[in-house]
Amino acid sequence: MCGPQGLATDDAGNLFVSDTDNNRVMSFANPFEACAGKFLCVGAPPSYIVDGKADAFGCHKPSANTLCQPEQIAVDHAENLWISDYSNSRVVLVKGLNAPSKTRPGQGTPTIPLNAQLVLGQGPSGTQFDSHQCDTGDPSNPTLSADTLCYPDGVAVDADGNVYVSDPGNLRILEYDNPLSMTPGTPGVPGSAGDVTADRAFDAGGSFTMRNCDTTADQLCSPEQLSIDAQKNLYAVDYNRVLEYLNPTAAGGGTPGTPGSPGDTTADVVYGQQGDFTSSACDGIDESTVNATTLCQPIGVTVDPNGDVFIADTENHRVLGFTYQNSP
Repeated sequence: MCGPQGLATDDAGNLFVSDTDNNRVMSFANPFEACAGKFLCVGAPPSYIVDGKADAFGCHKPSANTLCQPEQIAVDHAENLWISDYSNSRVVLVKGLNAPSKTRPGQGTPTIPLNAQLVLGQGPSGTQFDSHQCDTGDPSNPTLSADTLCYPDGVAVDADGNVYVSDPGNLRILEYDNPLSMTPGTPGVPGSAGDVTADRAFDAGGSFTMRNCDTTADQLCSPEQLSIDAQKNLYAVDYNRVLEYLNPTAAGGGTPGTPGSPGDTTADVVYGQQGDFTSSACDGIDESTVNATTLCQPIGVTVDPNGDVFIADTENHRVLGFTYQNSP
């Protein structure tokens, strides 16, 4: 591997790794079962590799068969693989990777050419695989909208098939109501499942056209990796903090602007800033307090089946765990 950035597991315990600088995704057959009770444990070779280097042009020729610095990945309950294709400013979908026809036992590690079936962030059609336009709101680029992305980092899928993408180039997180819904949506118009147009924007006022960095419960400055728990709560790394949103897609509409209720895009819990949504300090206000309530440039967050939250606190060279019962 070279510079791996993303990890994901499927319902069968298979592990997927985005091998970022090699522009590919590697799959390992249930390494957790093979290594159960063993430490140190050397894992088996990958069961297959999804290759995103379809031609010699590499990152300079986006297509349905190429990747350019894949970051976070997610596997939904239907075994579909969602890949945040960072330098192509898009998220691509590869369906049914674990189908038996895809593998060739006895021939070493099979390499499967990437064959994406859907793309988010490059217009409302979902099929513009030859485009890698970064939308930053600059006059030379297309207008910021619900159909654009700029260097997406995180991707996560909840139990209902809703997809979340962190869009750090536009200082926001976007939510797409189940793009794979059997009922077609309305491409280009937010508010329906079954299309690749985003339906919720996590930024000031829920606007799809606003790009503004701020530190509040309603705004973001550097959203990165994402995670979803069994209750469909969303966790997002944002510079020196991690935000938790109680089930943003819950019915009822929540209480926008006021933390504490599901159904809206206002964060409800903040980790690493001692409960202060307006603080973004590295290791406390004095920038020198390293304790159980501070963070400094966290890069990853995940949640276990019990609801316990784990955060990679990068600049403090540690991982912090928060139990489900405790408030951070």
